[in-house]
Amino acid sequence: MALPAVLIAAGAFLNAAATYTGNKSQAEAELQNADFYDKQAIFARQAMSREAMLSRKKFAGAIGAQKGAFAKSGVSITEGSSVGVIANTMAEQMMELDAIIQKGELDFKLASGRAKQARDKSELLKSPEYNIMTAGGSLLTAFGAAKSGS
Repeated sequence: MALPAVLIAAGAFLNAAATYTGNKSQAEAELQNADFYDKQAIFARQAMSREAMLSRKKFAGAIGAQKGAFAKSGVSITEGSSVGVIANTMAEQMMELDAIIQKGELDFKLASGRAKQARDKSELLKSPEYNIMTAGGSLLTAFGAAKSGS
């Protein structure tokens, strides 16, 4: 009867060691995920800035073309419907820039949040408490099996 108990205990300790090793590997993978999400967050901000710059250039060109067309036609750009046309174009620009910034900030927050979650999970997986709890179940099961077998 002693040999089965020893085998059960050895199996439990091997299972606990495998759990710990698996948790440690998963913790490292979570840190790599966090690094990736950090890069995504930086990219989101850079992409937002680039899109905003392109939008500003596009609208500057459109407004310049409108002013040029009005001037060429002899229409004053300081009063009347020409002011309304230019004002509408400027309003479109503001709405587009606002959408670009909102999307960029949302993408940044999402990636930053994922990075934080990955770091938190890594810390949990590396913690002695978590590893004791996950391995403890195997050890208690083995202890119970050994006791019932004796």
